[in-house]
Amino acid sequence: MWEKIVNCFEGLSDYVPTFVAVFLTILIVIVGLGIGFGISLGIAWITMMVYNVLANTFNWPIFSIWFWLGVEYVLGWIRKGFINITVKKGE
Repeated sequence: MWEKIVNCFEGLSDYVPTFVAVFLTILIVIVGLGIGFGISLGIAWITMMVYNVLANTFNWPIFSIWFWLGVEYVLGWIRKGFINITVKKGE
């Protein structure tokens, strides 16, 4: 991720002054993190809604969206541990 941020800054600094490039790089990183968190929160929200329908039907306990966000991140860590995808760069 740091390499991508540095590449973004270097690309911007070729065309605009350094101060503007730093400001735009910070803005791009904040927007990117916001979009990523929003996608994760959306997936957790959909999971919560599906589970809440089942919970109301079968009298199960109801959990908040933050619980489902945590479950999503834990499952992501487990999935990364079991499935290791390596990308080989061209020679």
